[in-house]
Formats: sequence, C-alpha cells, structure tokens
Amino acid sequence: AHGEAFAPLLCLRLFGAQLRNADILWFLDNLGVVSCLCKRSSVVADVGCIIHAFLLKSAALPIHSWYEHVDSKANIADGGTRGCTTVLGLPIIQYPMPSWPADTLAAPPEVWLQWFSSG
Repeated sequence: AHGEAFAPLLCLRLFGAQLRNADILWFLDNLGVVSCLCKRSSVVADVGCIIHAFLLKSAALPIHSWYEHVDSKANIADGGTRGCTTVLGLPIIQYPMPSWPADTLAAPPEVWLQWFSSG
C-alpha cells in the first residue's frame, strides 16, 4: 500500500511542471489507497503522510485528480514490476528514489517544500 500511495506522489515530484493545470486519471490496483486518496486521509500514519504530501503538491500545481481502481492485471502503471520495457508502446524509464524526510510524521512544511523543490 505504501508503494501504491507513493507512486502518484513521485510522479508529481518528477513531472509536476508538465502536469500543471491538468486533469489526471490515476489508476491504482490497491483499493485501500484509492479510498485514502478519495477521502484525503488515512488512519495509518505513514500512509497519511504520503497522502498529505500528495495533496500539498496537487494543490500547488494545481491539478485535478480522479482515482480509479483497476484489477492488477489491467494496471498499466505496473509494467515496470512485470519486467516490461514498454507500456502501451511507451518506454519504461527508471528513476532513482529521492531521499525521504527523516521524520515524516513531524516534518514541518518547510521540509516538504524542500523535498518537492529538490528534484
């Protein structure tokens, strides 16, 4: 669930400039994460931090998001974990994971802003 929640956040961090003022459909095969994104929170503290960071970045861009649950077999976002080199004819590109704030639960807004701007 953590990785599934982190993927849209990482997408905004890496491609935020290209996604500004866009309407985006997020495909997720984890129903719990879809629910967290829809209700804008999570009772699991660290997932809640990921959702919070995603919402901050979404508001700053701004973007309009719609979340859809799909079966794992149909999730085009999972191509990289299936050993594919392309998805829908587009190449899969690997990006390094950025370092995460040391204490996500207590990280002040300045730390999150620095995380988003250092990418």
